[in-house]
Amino acid sequence: MRSLLGLFSKKGNKDHDNQQNLDNLFQDFNNLIPQNNELFNQFQQSNNINPISNNYQNFSFGQTNQQIPLQQNTPGQFNQPWNLPPQPTSSPNQFIPSQQQIQSQPEFGPGGFAIDDRLEQYINNTINEILRDKLNELHDELSQIKIWKEKVEYLINKMQEQIDKLDNRITEINNLATKKLEEYDKGMQEATTEIQALHRLIRTMIPAISESTKELKETVEELKSLRDSIKKP
Repeated sequence: MRSLLGLFSKKGNKDHDNQQNLDNLFQDFNNLIPQNNELFNQFQQSNNINPISNNYQNFSFGQTNQQIPLQQNTPGQFNQPWNLPPQPTSSPNQFIPSQQQIQSQPEFGPGGFAIDDRLEQYINNTINEILRDKLNELHDELSQIKIWKEKVEYLINKMQEQIDKLDNRITEINNLATKKLEEYDKGMQEATTEIQALHRLIRTMIPAISESTKELKETVEELKSLRDSIKKP
């Protein structure tokens, strides 16, 4: 979180510096406009440009209106001709600038002022810097995503190993329980077999035991009779 806040604060300071530099450049650009206008006026004055002559391209309409004031007509003067000021005569070589003036004449763009390459260069540098910052931020985010992906893959592999170990343990327990059950079943079967054999033996011995018991009873009675006869005189 602190790294993100630091990143946003650095970005905010950088944007503030870019805005300050852009404002300073526009201020310098606006300061160049009066200088260009002053040079343009000096060029007009040095060449004595006549607004009524054929040089209409380098003359502003505002100056034409200032140099040709129109007289206000009263209601009775609508049919009277316009009283225009006399036009100054000019020699044929008056409007031909010298080669030195042509070389020293500043080049003007479509807006009437010199094209400032610094503005375009600054805009390009600003755009490149913004794109570079965005690409760096994107690279950092992709790096973070890559690290997160590696961590997730590591955790998934660890979980898979634990699951495999647990599966093996469950398999071992199942095999051991199955083995114990088989041994118990085998023991029960053997005990059942022995019980059945003992039962058959008992069934076979019961008649013999009964007969022997009967004979033993008869023998005891005979012995008692013999004892009684001996005791009598």
